[in-house]
Amino acid sequence: LAEQNRALDLKRVCLDFVANNLSEVMATDGFTHMSHSCPHLQAEVLRAVADLKNNAKQAEAEEEEDTAAPAAAAAAAAAAATTTRRDDDRSNYAQTDRRVRQRRS
Repeated sequence: LAEQNRALDLKRVCLDFVANNLSEVMATDGFTHMSHSCPHLQAEVLRAVADLKNNAKQAEAEEEEDTAAPAAAAAAAAAAATTTRRDDDRSNYAQTDRRVRQRRS
């Protein structure tokens, strides 16, 4: 109906609905009718399904980036703290070594 009346917004909403509910929609008589009366719409349905999957993958990748950033920051902070502790240990060792040498002198 959206295709026949050139209702582009309605068509987009319908394609999104079909892409999100493909198994259920394909089981209907309406889908069979559409396949026979407007076969070119099958390609558009496939495109909508592919877009849906691509958008889901992109969202998943962005979510992984969002969770990876705090983990990387925490690892960097831990590494910096370890380096600071190591530097402090070296400094303390050097001070202790100087004191021992002074006492021996």
